[in-house]
Order: sequence, then C-alpha cells, then structure tokens
Amino acid sequence: MRVASLAMAVMTTATASAQVDVFGGFFVPPGPAGSRLEFDHVPAPGAVGTDYWLSCAIAPMDDETHILVVTFEWQNTPGGEWFSSPDNAVSVRPFETRWFDTGVFSSTDVPWRTALHFWVGGPMVVSGEFGHTSVLPAPASVGLLVSGGGAVLVRRRRN
Repeated sequence: MRVASLAMAVMTTATASAQVDVFGGFFVPPGPAGSRLEFDHVPAPGAVGTDYWLSCAIAPMDDETHILVVTFEWQNTPGGEWFSSPDNAVSVRPFETRWFDTGVFSSTDVPWRTALHFWVGGPMVVSGEFGHTSVLPAPASVGLLVSGGGAVLVRRRRN
C-alpha cells in the first residue's frame, strides 16, 4: 500500500498543446459588466487540466489612476456554465503604459472555450498574449504509477 501512495505522491504532469492567442488594441470601457474576449480551446487528448497565463501592456485613456482586474474564464461544454479564476489586479497610473504578467493559473478542468474578462475603473486599451495550455500526465509518472500498482498486486498475492 505504501508503494501506491508513494507513486501517487510523486506523480507529475507535463504541458502540451500550448495555445497562445495574441490580441491588440482591445478597448476596455469602464462599467460593472466588464468586457470579455473569448477564444476557442482545443484540448490535447488525455488532458487532465489547463494552465492559463496573460502577459500584456495596458494603456490608460484618461488622466486618473485606475485598477484593472482580469480573470481567466472557461466553459467545459457548449452552452454550459462559465467558470472563473481568482482576480488578477494591477494599478495603472495615468499617461503610462503598464506591463502586466499574471503568472500561471492551473485548473483541473479541460474546457472547449476560454476567455479573458476585464473590469476597469476608467477606459483602457489592452494588448498582449493569452496562453491556455492543456496539461497531460508526464509519461514517467504513468510508468511509476503502473509499476507501483504492480508491486501492490504482487504483495497482495504473497499474503
């Protein structure tokens, strides 16, 4: 039993099927509804999750400091419910282009459609790259898991 537990504990994942969508000059008006950019996602066969990231430049369109909030959103089935990541927020000062990188957010869902949802306190233009990458079990992890399961079966037969 300990072998199987060890195999599960060290199981890792590998990324594959990287999809990067480049967008430029996306105008985000202020307001409670926000603005959404949607993208198709083609998951890799056998995917066990999805990694999301955003790297962008933000240009304010007025002379005040505002906060930009962005979430990653995904839909697992056509017409299904939309799910959302925690907020990623950045302060944007007037007359400065601000570079912003969210880092990677990992989800165990495998969507068919993804989106970026922006909310701002003042008008801004956003340009950047949005990555949504299928996560696959690493081949070595699968082998370790199989060998661990085999060891458990051998041990059970001896008892």
